[in-house]
Formats: sequence, C-alpha cells, structure tokens
Amino acid sequence: MQANWERPVGAQALQGATLVLPVVSVGNTGQLAADLLINSLRLPRAAHLSDAALLPAVGGQPYAHVHGLATALELYQDEAASSSGSTRGTVAVAQQRAPAAPGTQAAFAQRLAAFVQHAGVKQVLVLGSIEAGLRRDAQLVGPQLRYWAPDAPSGGPAAAACGNSAGNELSDRCAGAGVPPLEPSFFEDRPLEERALQPWPLLLALRDAGVPCTALLCFSAEGDNLGDAFQLAGGAADVAGLPAPGGSGEAAAPPQWVPPHTWQHVYGTSTAVY
Repeated sequence: MQANWERPVGAQALQGATLVLPVVSVGNTGQLAADLLINSLRLPRAAHLSDAALLPAVGGQPYAHVHGLATALELYQDEAASSSGSTRGTVAVAQQRAPAAPGTQAAFAQRLAAFVQHAGVKQVLVLGSIEAGLRRDAQLVGPQLRYWAPDAPSGGPAAAACGNSAGNELSDRCAGAGVPPLEPSFFEDRPLEERALQPWPLLLALRDAGVPCTALLCFSAEGDNLGDAFQLAGGAADVAGLPAPGGSGEAAAPPQWVPPHTWQHVYGTSTAVY
C-alpha cells in the first residue's frame, strides 16, 4: 500500500484520527454514503492510495470542489471538519472506487490494515452493506442499519489495543444513536472466518493489527440504493463525529446532504423507458 500525499504533512495527518472507510459491497451503498460525506462537507483530497491488488480505475473530476481525476482509492480530510469542541479528534473519509482483484481480498485487507496502523489512526468506521435478501422476518421492518465489531484477539498487544465489541468507542456511539447490533443469527449459515468478501476480511485484518474498528452496515439490494446511502451517511456522520451539513446550527434540523454531480445519471434519467 502506497500513498501519494497532496499535503506536506503526509501521513502525520492521520495520527489519532477516526477513519471512515467504505468497502465495495452490495449495491455500493458504502461508497455512495462516502460520496455524500465528502461532497456535502466539501472535504479536500489529502492523498491517492494505491495497491497492487486494486483493479485499475480512473475517472473525471469526482466533486465540484476537488480538481483532478478520480482514482481507485483516495483519502479526504479536513481537520476543521471534526466536531467543534469535541474530543473525538479529526476525521478522515476514504473513497474506494474499485474492488480488489478476485482472490486478493484478504491480502489487500491486511496491507490496508497495516497502512492504517502505521499511520497512527485511532479507530476505523467501516461502511458497508448486507444483502437485503438475507434478512429474517423480524428484520424486514424497523431500522435497516446494523453495527458489528470483532471481538479482540486473545492475548498479545493487539488484544490490549483493540478492546472488544462491548467496549469499542464507535460501537458505543452506534448503540447511543439507536443503531441495533447485527444479530448473531447472521453467521449461522456461514461462519465469520469463511466469509471472503468485504467487509469481513478488512474487519478481521484491522482487529489483528490492533486497530479498534466497527462496521456500520445497511441492508441493501442491487439497484437504486440512493435512499440507503442517505441513511448510512447520516449514521456515519453521527457516529464518527462529523458535523451534519446544512449550517443551521440547530441540533434538531435535518442534515442537508448534497449529492455530487456524478450522481446525475447514476441510475439513468427520469425519462428512461423500462
């Protein structure tokens, strides 16, 4: 994992920061939520990240306030974007636009976790999605967000650093925001260790690297997931300590999320014939 920094301070900017990290998963909901966070809060780009496992990807200007091409994995951060007067520290938001090549998910996750650990990131909030078709009857109604954190490994320095799901700061914030934990029944048909697709390899790699982490997940299906993205972005901003966009100064005011111009035709036009 290599970083091409756009700031002289480099990786030091991540020291003690909370990193919001979307993964490529069902319906790209995590990536769409990251789009909303970056564009609405006008976060400047801090770095381009590259890894041999990432499939090549390049696109046009991703956001109106960011110049240059979009690449497979980028990092956005504005120190002033963290909550005013908060003790949560700075917040960085990554955007991953390309998946790792087949068969490289675990290795990519390990290198990404090592980069995060080496940079001194305090904790990671992983944004992802779960296939909506896997829901049980009780999950069809009510909140469609869930949070999940891996238990700490037994023994060693990683265990001391990582803590556990019950004492994880981000998990506590999720619970405080009214997000239910992911039901244990989710892993009945396939154990955690057998799940090869994201976010599970990344969460285990972060755990093994001693980086506290929590996944904020949304039940999603392939198709138009813009509504899910707004919901996930709101939850992520609340948990990570990012200010809700809008500038009204009223805590009760709903956030005013601003989709980037790249969403204009993401699911076709309104006049499309089906």
